[in-house]
Amino acid sequence: MNVLLLVSLLTLDYRPALLDIPAFSSATALGGALTASGEDALAVFYNPAGIGRDGLQFALADWFMDTRLASGAGSLSLGDIGSLGIGVKYLSFGTMSRRDEQGSYLGDFSAYDLHGKLGYGFRFLRRFAVGLGANLLAENVDSTSRLTLAGDFGARFTGPRWSAGIAVRDFAGGGTRFSSSIGVSATPWPWLMATAELEHVSRLRVRGGAEFRWSDFALRAGFDGINPCAGMGLALGRTRLDYGLLIHGRLGLVHQLSVGVAGWGR
Repeated sequence: MNVLLLVSLLTLDYRPALLDIPAFSSATALGGALTASGEDALAVFYNPAGIGRDGLQFALADWFMDTRLASGAGSLSLGDIGSLGIGVKYLSFGTMSRRDEQGSYLGDFSAYDLHGKLGYGFRFLRRFAVGLGANLLAENVDSTSRLTLAGDFGARFTGPRWSAGIAVRDFAGGGTRFSSSIGVSATPWPWLMATAELEHVSRLRVRGGAEFRWSDFALRAGFDGINPCAGMGLALGRTRLDYGLLIHGRLGLVHQLSVGVAGWGR
């Protein structure tokens, strides 16, 4: 099964599967719709214009079949000159069997994808921000490897109780498909945040979600295309624990756990 998944991911009109996997639990629970609402360290993966306050995030996910996902991101405010963000995602496809045309066992091999991001966000005119990002994507299957460099661009406008954003992510040229998205987010009451976006890669996809907050607890629900998702979060001082669940119609359940630290640079 793992070999079938790997082959399907690598032979589609080229776009590495890792680029479309939500990096953190809160993003998973909101359907990945963070173009307008993503802030702090998470924004380096969704819209570099949202990179702002200091923070750290780490996540682990039990992905489809035998695949495992590990993510990490950090952001650092540089005051009036902007903010920096860095992020890494690592997707392991596990160990697979190598066989010849007759089906004879020839040993095992492994495969992985590694995605690194560096982003910069700058806010001006109080409510408007722009951001740029640079990406490195490394893919390895047995003894075959591929290295791709790509770029990001984003812009974000923040209103009194809403925000809007646009982003172009992982633009590399050379036949590699990039993603473009436009999103809106609103916080009509302190206990409710809703977000939605349109994303285009090879086709148009709608994503969105809502977060309900009670004191230090958050409950989230959303959808990623046709796949429902949900999750929750708990703040313990500066530390935040998050859980995300994606319900995939064909491949089952995906569980993701994250831990974050806010204000680590202060």
